[in-house]
Amino acid sequence: MRNLFRILTVVAAAVIAGGCLQKEEIHTLYLSADGSVVWWALEKDVRSDDEKPEVRRAEETAYLDSARKGDHDLARELASLGSTAVHTRVLRSTRPFVVMTTAGFTDVAVLLDRLLSESGTPGYARLVRDGSKTTLTLHVVLSGTSGADADLMKGLGDLELVLTEGRFVSGTGFTIADDGGSAIAHMIAGDDQASPGGVLDLMLTWEALPRGAR
Repeated sequence: MRNLFRILTVVAAAVIAGGCLQKEEIHTLYLSADGSVVWWALEKDVRSDDEKPEVRRAEETAYLDSARKGDHDLARELASLGSTAVHTRVLRSTRPFVVMTTAGFTDVAVLLDRLLSESGTPGYARLVRDGSKTTLTLHVVLSGTSGADADLMKGLGDLELVLTEGRFVSGTGFTIADDGGSAIAHMIAGDDQASPGGVLDLMLTWEALPRGAR
């Protein structure tokens, strides 16, 4: 994984891609009540800022060709996290380009575990079910390096989950929308959720709708 924090943020963020490609990425995790998740990633306003027109054209053509084949960087990164269902659509094929990539995962905790592992960040994610309720726990050990820890906490602070059914009922380190349909981690550098021992513990619980409810 080239940059964990770019992928882990799961939110709109201006990023610089490889080479001279510039773009904005919007990431959303659509979480089902059973813990499976579909990752939606929108790359918008993709363009090269190289000073040489021939280089700009070459970079943009290479990006668009790979996106059409579903073999661009973001699709490969999502596939490397264990998704067997990665799909890419080019929504705008003229400069600046817009590309949507989706990836399905059977377990959000396994996905987060893989993200931590790929980045070399100590910690774990767990999913526990109790009747109609499911709880996701994320435990992260900070490195003790201020810059790296600030980046990680900023990434966690951008983490957003949208529930496809049911509602979020409680969370530690998360702000839950009034209707219970979405939750955003509110971790920021210096947040009191970071323990003196350098550990972050986040928890989020959702409840499935009763059978037959809409």
